[in-house]
Amino acid sequence: MDKDYLAMLHLDVPDREWTNQLQEYDIAIFSTGYWHFRKSLYYVNNTLLGGSLHEEVNATKIDLISEFQMTMETVMRHIATQYRGIAMIRTVSVDHFEHGQWDGGGKCNRTHPYARKDVTVPQKNAQMNKVQAEELEKAMTLVTRGFPKLLLLNVTDSAAMRPDGHPDVYRNQPDNSPNDCLHWCLPGPIDMWNQLVLHTLEPIYRGKFLTATL
Repeated sequence: MDKDYLAMLHLDVPDREWTNQLQEYDIAIFSTGYWHFRKSLYYVNNTLLGGSLHEEVNATKIDLISEFQMTMETVMRHIATQYRGIAMIRTVSVDHFEHGQWDGGGKCNRTHPYARKDVTVPQKNAQMNKVQAEELEKAMTLVTRGFPKLLLLNVTDSAAMRPDGHPDVYRNQPDNSPNDCLHWCLPGPIDMWNQLVLHTLEPIYRGKFLTATL
């Protein structure tokens, strides 16, 4: 990332530091999502392919979902062929800014979850969720000798129901900073995700690996 916060992403090559650290873990949980909304240039074969849809990015425009699909394909292929542990893919979550975006006065001061009938997952989040599930299914065909074990922790719908789960103005940050309606408080949604992780891993350590995803 340069001084103007413009990211340079090589979509076809995993980061070397990331791949080296991955081998140190028996269980790895992968998550990605909102960083893909940042200003970025995209490279394939060390050649500039294009850039994000931001006006200030001077490159051929590439839709976020197309870039995200290429990224997930690269990551999942590496995991399926080079990692020998248990890999869990946590799907993209959902923000809950109301009355403006993060940099325009948006806030999230609700104190109760949404009812199921009141929840609509934003289109981009739903598309990213679909890409993650599809790329995991494709990666499963590359697995040999039973490892790695690939699991999907699908939290997108449940995250959409929790507008009350963000720090909002209570995050420890400088005065006049934007409200935080993207990250999550540890109690609440994160507790539930941890329970899902435990529920998913228990059968594996009891010798009853479940191939179905959550």
